[in-house]
Amino acid sequence: MTRGGEGFDQRVGMIVRRGRQRGFVTTSELMADLDSLDDAAADEGKRWEDLMARLGEEGIEVIEEVAEVEERLGRQGSGRSSKLSNPVSLYLKEIGRYPLLKPEQEVELAVQIESGVLAREALQREGLSRRDRREMRMRVARGEKAYNTLVQSNLRLVVSIARKTFGSMNGATLLDLIQEGNMGLMKAAERFDHRRGFRFSTYAGWWIRQPMIKMFAEQSRAIRLPAHLAAMVPVLKETQRELTQQEGRPPTNSELAARLEIDPAQVERMVRITQRTVSLQDPVGSEEDGTTVGDMVEDLTAQDPFDAATLAFLQRHLAHVLKNLRGREQEILRLRFGLEDGRVWTLGELSRKFRVTKERIRQMERKALSKIRHQRLTRSLMEYLED
Repeated sequence: MTRGGEGFDQRVGMIVRRGRQRGFVTTSELMADLDSLDDAAADEGKRWEDLMARLGEEGIEVIEEVAEVEERLGRQGSGRSSKLSNPVSLYLKEIGRYPLLKPEQEVELAVQIESGVLAREALQREGLSRRDRREMRMRVARGEKAYNTLVQSNLRLVVSIARKTFGSMNGATLLDLIQEGNMGLMKAAERFDHRRGFRFSTYAGWWIRQPMIKMFAEQSRAIRLPAHLAAMVPVLKETQRELTQQEGRPPTNSELAARLEIDPAQVERMVRITQRTVSLQDPVGSEEDGTTVGDMVEDLTAQDPFDAATLAFLQRHLAHVLKNLRGREQEILRLRFGLEDGRVWTLGELSRKFRVTKERIRQMERKALSKIRHQRLTRSLMEYLED
């Protein structure tokens, strides 16, 4: 049976047996094992969490192969590395101001994030005293600050995973992948459960890598690859490099299949697909000028990954600010200031939508704005606006 045909439970059993024999498993192995399961209907995030929980129950250590790279990137955050392209070096310099976290700091932040989530839910209930409501808002503010710290301190982890998995790509493409990984990092920070005993970077690795793989599958090839096959391509390339170093020659498809524990025909298919497209790094013209195919293609959608992450933080803050308002007040502010789709609604349009006078809309808008001006969370937005 091939890897793609196995079920999730069988694959977990295989991983556990491997971990018992060696005493550990690696994050890249776990990701490759899950990625090779071709089941579009599965909740991949839940699978990852279930796998991590099972390994914790079995007492099997999970080794983070990106940790060493992450530490090296931390030391190179000033942009002195000659191995990184200039855009990536500039980005590393930007995120290098955020310190790496110790395990106990991750737990403390996770506790504050969870407390903030529970406090936000409590604010939706009626009957809270003014004192309790003030305390809940303070917890929400602390939770938001902890969330931002956890994400910002792990931005270098995203770069580490992007370079390890797709390190051969040019700088512009690598930054696009980093931007996708940042979105996955933010989702991981929302779902992280510190009680399971794993480092945040171990848990977040899968969430960071998945959007990168999907982007790779959708944009890097003229022929769109299935997600599970696209996920295996970087693993295949890494295995090719390892076997070439060990044997002193390029490995055969059979040797690759044996190492990856997949069908040789599947290896042959991946090799054939990876060879029949033009790389963005292929040189154009003379080698001296250094021009590549990627340099000749205009990217109209490129966005700085740090700006994208900051914008996402802002949107998240605004969403939580508005959550403390009543339903109609929320909707009026969202439409009045173009927070839904960028279109600003007039008082007349809102009055027709809600079937009240324009003066009533103006009063509701003024009341809602007055409420959020007194929120502690609102003042935390100034940190981003001042930067």
